[in-house]
Amino acid sequence: MANASANPPENKPRLSDNSLIEVCQGPECSQCGGPELLAELNMLGIAAQAGHCQGLCHEAPMVRIGERALADACVDKIIARLAQV
Repeated sequence: MANASANPPENKPRLSDNSLIEVCQGPECSQCGGPELLAELNMLGIAAQAGHCQGLCHEAPMVRIGERALADACVDKIIARLAQV
């Protein structure tokens, strides 16, 4: 008889679903370091992707982690927020 825990259910939520990281690549965020922040996160092994403008240009660079926005984002702030997820 096979171990039931060896095959977890397909619908089981994963942490990555709740902590998807999107770095805004809109004009203002791009000028304030968005592309460099995205590259640095990926270099550190933190999975992040380019995101669309969130309309929060006055808080650039802007990052979304799951459903939450992170203003004036930097690597340290992102790591701290991920520790809370």
